[in-house]
Amino acid sequence: MNNLLSYCGLVDRRISASDKDLPVQKEWNEYGPFDGLLGFSQGTQMAHILSLFEPRPDSYPWLESLKFGIFVAGLPSRMDLDANCKKRLDMPSLHISGENDEQVPPKYQEELKNCFKEPEWYSHKKGHIIPQMAPDIETIIAFLQKQRIHTDINS
Repeated sequence: MNNLLSYCGLVDRRISASDKDLPVQKEWNEYGPFDGLLGFSQGTQMAHILSLFEPRPDSYPWLESLKFGIFVAGLPSRMDLDANCKKRLDMPSLHISGENDEQVPPKYQEELKNCFKEPEWYSHKKGHIIPQMAPDIETIIAFLQKQRIHTDINS
């Protein structure tokens, strides 16, 4: 497994499937390729959008290495949400939700989880954070190890 791209920034403009030069593409090309995305808060929207794009030679070939996503305390992109979430994403995903998150209540985080075919869900007792207690880290490590095994088998 190569790298995990983490995205916590704001999505500052509308992004559509016709965009050919996304700002994150520069990072991907310079520091990647990446096997997975980690989005926190509003960064989950960018991670969700990138998960929706179909990598082809004529569009988004740089996303070909993307195999999984970790979404923490976030909500789905509202970009064509109905059309995108009707076809559930067949990509492994881990969704981490704080039971006491007041900024993005768990019901919105579940909307994002429901965009994926077989999502893994992990809930912790805190709020709008990336949890860092031993059980939290063990959950993340276990998910990453599964992805590593899957990536190694398919390489």
